[in-house]
Amino acid sequence: TIFDPSIVQQSLAGLTVGDSVEVYGFAKSQGVLAATLVKLTTDTTLQVRGSVAALDTNAQTFSLNALTVDYSAASLDNFTNTIASGDLVEVEGAVLQGNVLVAQRIELQEEANLDRLEAGTELELEGFITQFTDANAFTVGGVAVRTDSGTEFEGGTSADLALDVRVEVEGSISTSGVLLAREIEFEVEANLEAEARVEDVDAAAGRVRVLGIDFTVSPQTQFIDESDIELQVFSLSDVADAAQTYKS
Repeated sequence: TIFDPSIVQQSLAGLTVGDSVEVYGFAKSQGVLAATLVKLTTDTTLQVRGSVAALDTNAQTFSLNALTVDYSAASLDNFTNTIASGDLVEVEGAVLQGNVLVAQRIELQEEANLDRLEAGTELELEGFITQFTDANAFTVGGVAVRTDSGTEFEGGTSADLALDVRVEVEGSISTSGVLLAREIEFEVEANLEAEARVEDVDAAAGRVRVLGIDFTVSPQTQFIDESDIELQVFSLSDVADAAQTYKS
């Protein structure tokens, strides 16, 4: 998780109860959000995105994970009919009454409704497997995915597919409105790439800080000089001396 420079210490320690934040990430099977970015905001509009569940058309409410949404006074955007269970929606509101968000606007997100796309449309999708039947049929972020004998795998095999595994899927839309996977790449959550000006280096400890994040080197770490100097062999000591942009 990257903490924006607007957050002092760029960690959870820089947040306090009552702060307004924007959180970006990928939803997992139990509704937990694996955050990729957290930043402070002054926007008082509350916004949440997820799949409609526990729809009650009489009370005009539905659930997004543990949150209840009251849509009785909301404007509906991008809907051809009304809200339906399973719809991927973006909800905006300014009032949170306990665990109930009073919605002002609800927009249907197209990517959850692949049947609206023409068969053969190319699509690339990244996220966690949120529903899993078997290696041939599962759901990524609300989108149904199907594999076949022609599906290629990178970074793993079909046996590695399971609930809450993070993947990137490339393929095309079928006539039945599902994503037929041509290639599936397994995404390692621990992988992180940062490219920016070096903030601090401790060569003795084998540590470099970029964007407030400490990276530790090991005997397996590769050093590649992308500066004009083009050193063939160098270490953290050279990074400290040259203060070059460092990429890990």
